[in-house]
Amino acid sequence: MPEDAANSRVFTHAGTGKRLLQFKRLSKYQGVCNGTMPSLGMIRVLIVDDHPAIRRIIRQLLSQHEQIRVVAEASSGSEALECVRTLKPDVMTLDMMMGDMNGLEVLSRLKELSRRPKAIVVSLYNTPQMVQKALEGGADAYIHKKKLTPSSLLATIERVTGQKI
Repeated sequence: MPEDAANSRVFTHAGTGKRLLQFKRLSKYQGVCNGTMPSLGMIRVLIVDDHPAIRRIIRQLLSQHEQIRVVAEASSGSEALECVRTLKPDVMTLDMMMGDMNGLEVLSRLKELSRRPKAIVVSLYNTPQMVQKALEGGADAYIHKKKLTPSSLLATIERVTGQKI
């Protein structure tokens, strides 16, 4: 076991489903999130939701398109922030209510980064107040989970990235 194992975190690779180790501090070891480089014209997506079934549905919706690559999935806000820092995705789908921190906290922390992904909130909470808070907090778009369809998600990704899919 590497000497830095105590300072590491396990992630599930979205494409292969393999469990991979990422180190929290810089060392001679390279973390998993450092290994995915952007392809020309490819939209790189991070899926963030505490429910595996929702992550699976979103991944299936996106995996049907050659121009979209799901680079990782995160089940918490802290995992999402680590993946954003290391993978630098173009877009992230973000649940509003998760265990360790909510979507608004994640959006707030994203503002501290020099390069942040476009944030598409995908949530069951669809009150005008919640949508407004998310958009004012830094979300680029908001989709109600009950209205989540392949066409609505793709149209939203096109809109926030300015790229045609």
